[in-house]
Amino acid sequence: MKERISGLRNESSKTKRTGLFQRITAAFPPPLISISKKVYTSLPNLSLFWHINVGIEEIMADHVHQEMIRNWILDYLRLFLLIVI
Repeated sequence: MKERISGLRNESSKTKRTGLFQRITAAFPPPLISISKKVYTSLPNLSLFWHINVGIEEIMADHVHQEMIRNWILDYLRLFLLIVI
C-alpha cells in the first residue's frame, strides 16, 4: 500500500517558524523600550509591526478562504504599516 503524502508536513515547519517569530517579536520590544534612545526608537516599532503583520496573516489564513482577497488585504495592511512607520 502506498503511503499518503500530506501537505501538512511542509505547513508544520512554516507554522513552527511563524510561532517562533511571533514569540520573539512579542518579547523583543519591552527591553528595547526600556533602554531605547532616540536612535533606537524605530526598532521597537518595526518589531511591533512585524508582530502585527504575522498575527494578521495567521488570522487571514484561517478565515479568508479566497487567496486573491487574502493577498489584497495583506498588501493593503503592509502599505498601511509602511505609511505609519
